Amino acid sequence: MLKQLYTLLFICLFFLSNAQQTPIHLKFTDIETPADEYGNISSAIEVSNVSNTQWSGNIKIEGNSTNLRISSNANKIIQIHPGQRVYVPIIANIDQSASSEIDLFIRASLSNNLNQIIQVAEQKILIQRNRRILLQNQNNHLQFQKIGDTIHLKALIQNRGNTSEKLHYIITFPNQVNKQRTHTSHITLAPQRDTLITINQIISKEAVKLEDFDITATLLYENGDFISRTNYSVSSLQSKRRYKIDNSNTDPYYQRNTIELNRVSGNNVMNSFQLIGSTEVHLSEKTKVGLTGDLIYWDKENKYNLRHFLADIKTEKVQVLAGNIYQTGEFSLQGRGIQTNINIKDSISIQGGYLDKTYLITDASDRSIGYNTWIGFTSLKHKWRQSQLYYDLNHRYDEKKTLWYNTFSLWNTPTFNLEMMEGISTIDSKENNQLGAFIGINAYAQWDKYQFQTNSFYSSPYYAGIRQGASQVSSSIRRNFDKHSFGLTQSFVHYAPKYSYTDYNNSKQQSNTIGLNYSYRMQTNMLLLSPRFVNEQRFNYKTQLMDDLDALRLSTSFNHNSFTSGLGYNVSLDLGNYLSKVSLTDKLHYRLNAGVNYKSVDFGVSYQYNYSNLSEVINSSYLGFIDTSTYTNLMIMGNYRQRFFNNHVGVVLNAYYTKTSTTDDLWQLNSRLEYKLTKDFDIYVSSYNNYGGFSKNNKTNYVQIGVIKQLMPYKPYEKAYTLKVIVYYQDEANNNYPASNRIVYINNKSFITNKEGAIEYKKLPLDSYTIQVKNDQEWFANTDKIILKSDTTHSIHLRQTTTLSGSINYEFSENSHLINRNLSGQRIVAQSHTGESYTTYTSDSGNYILYIPKDDYILTLYPENSAYVDVLKNAIKVSTHINQPQINNFTIKIKDKEVQTKKFNSIQF
Repeated sequence: MLKQLYTLLFICLFFLSNAQQTPIHLKFTDIETPADEYGNISSAIEVSNVSNTQWSGNIKIEGNSTNLRISSNANKIIQIHPGQRVYVPIIANIDQSASSEIDLFIRASLSNNLNQIIQVAEQKILIQRNRRILLQNQNNHLQFQKIGDTIHLKALIQNRGNTSEKLHYIITFPNQVNKQRTHTSHITLAPQRDTLITINQIISKEAVKLEDFDITATLLYENGDFISRTNYSVSSLQSKRRYKIDNSNTDPYYQRNTIELNRVSGNNVMNSFQLIGSTEVHLSEKTKVGLTGDLIYWDKENKYNLRHFLADIKTEKVQVLAGNIYQTGEFSLQGRGIQTNINIKDSISIQGGYLDKTYLITDASDRSIGYNTWIGFTSLKHKWRQSQLYYDLNHRYDEKKTLWYNTFSLWNTPTFNLEMMEGISTIDSKENNQLGAFIGINAYAQWDKYQFQTNSFYSSPYYAGIRQGASQVSSSIRRNFDKHSFGLTQSFVHYAPKYSYTDYNNSKQQSNTIGLNYSYRMQTNMLLLSPRFVNEQRFNYKTQLMDDLDALRLSTSFNHNSFTSGLGYNVSLDLGNYLSKVSLTDKLHYRLNAGVNYKSVDFGVSYQYNYSNLSEVINSSYLGFIDTSTYTNLMIMGNYRQRFFNNHVGVVLNAYYTKTSTTDDLWQLNSRLEYKLTKDFDIYVSSYNNYGGFSKNNKTNYVQIGVIKQLMPYKPYEKAYTLKVIVYYQDEANNNYPASNRIVYINNKSFITNKEGAIEYKKLPLDSYTIQVKNDQEWFANTDKIILKSDTTHSIHLRQTTTLSGSINYEFSENSHLINRNLSGQRIVAQSHTGESYTTYTSDSGNYILYIPKDDYILTLYPENSAYVDVLKNAIKVSTHINQPQINNFTIKIKDKEVQTKKFNSIQF
């Protein structure tokens, strides 16, 4: 017992002695502090005297890395009275090139008058993650002359952020250039580091035949997020070239300018010939007429049918479609008729049309079941976005419908969008007249990391539009956490239209769903989970009652997609259990799907156990399957597509198999073989084979053989001219000499001058053309732009250059602003007295060089952080002379910052 008391007394004396030796306490006001987006840090340290005597000493503040600079006084002498507490402010700055993956600390040490450190405190600095990857195409115009030449695809990738990044640089080639089609480079780039990628591609025989082609390159993060894309334009070097127009057609009303003839024959099909075509006639630069048609001949009926015909007349502001047209508004109809669109202003257009409700354009008038006509406008910029007035006549039901539909944009900002739709209508029939109404909203809102979206509407039972008797409330709210995302979704749909000509009770149905969504993104993988409650109500024709069914369901899926290997696969499971009473033997139901795709091959399998919704349950009861064993459905499918022999031969194979508990096995095998005879002429053979289904004896087989000719738009108004360009070397005495073997670009097409310094471009349409000679360190010519209206010979004179070079450096003091003293990428411009400008950028070491013709210039440096620096002796007058290089250096002086002193009141204990 006595020994324990001595031990306790010793411990108390030790702590008392230590407290007397260290009467000063040192700590940061916060354990950690964040740096703002510019790297600025504002903190404070607390020093307190808990003794009964005055204390004096020194505080030293420092960072644990050269990237962390202390701006405030790093050494401070303090005197603290007994019971006093003082605060020492700390201002610091982090170099924006500092990696966010390293630990940075501010360290404060407290020493007495004998320079003995008695206490140390540290504060962790939180750096904002900044992902910033830049892609620069080092040479987007590449040339070749013959087979075996090598083109060099160069790209500079820069990491200007503070995070290490794993990247994929994917180059996509035309098939004739590279059989693999893609080349992927995997890159790991540290913060503030650059890398230069060079991909060499040998020019093959098939590539030479292309003459000109494009190569695209895409830069992606490791998880597949897009960063940037660039394009390499590759041309063969020729002194003479004939203009070729792009024969691709991007008009949405035509797939392409083609004519196709095919023959179909086989078992259980109607043998036929079919002629399909589309073409364009350009009457002027802004006026064209397009025609499409589909004519079929049936052998058995010995009859021609014009299944589709459409004429399209389009000018700068007016478009007219006549023939088989589609009305995609509130009635969504197709038939024969005419419609027009007139652009009044850039943002306002007027529409109108008439549609006769028939299938073929050649149908007799007595086959029509009515017509629909409409007029209205749309606007892209105004609050009143859309207004359409419709009149519809239906001979079959003897109904006349009138409908007026409008859309309004009530609010439109990047974070909140609100749109309202409304419609009113009347239905006139022999029995009665009915009024109808429609109202709906679309809304989107974003706040911080929350997103809300809704698409809701109500339509009365006698509304005349396609959404007659339909009501919907569909909303979702989502919260994103970096790679995670959580959401709540709700969907309510009620359908109960009323008709004057039939019983409408059998059309009633309703569904209500509420659930949660979760997703997690892992680089090339995505995981999704979605539990939900579902209520369904459907009309049962058999019982003439409304069936009601509740279920709990869970949807899960996992997807993998590798941009580099071309491999992708997915697995999904929809699992459910019916809560309400059903006539099924098993309430459990699920559907399992799995698929994989690798380059040219796709394969998938699906298995369904039990009926998965109320509609399937009711429909099966009509067929008498509901009381048999549990329904199952197995589906297997595969696809293969590939091109061979330098893209001349194409093969497509499809296979499909399904087996259900209610039908026999069904097999389907399809194939297509294509051969490209010429650049614009193809032949193909395709086959379709179907076996089984509801009966084992079902069999359908046919073969289709066809030819496809691609057409060029006909432009009778267009005249063709020849442009000849002659390039000369011009010395100081203005003597001209032919410049042979010089590369010249005309609208990005590459040429090489012959021994007379000439190139020739034939069959050019009326247009403007940019002509540029590839300059080097000795000779220079400005870019010329001409409008070609006749056969023209244009001369370009290369002038000899001189060298203007120098470097930049910084001048600063202890009180200067803390900014990045970046030597690279600073812009320097030399402008001549005639207004011509020549621009260059400094290297990593701060050097620059310009190759410019003899002249008088104003040389100007445009520095970064211009608000914090001054350039000493900027905008210098310089006169250059041939063979007399000049050196001009710039000094960038960093401005001093304004020092503000803040006083903190002492706090007495």
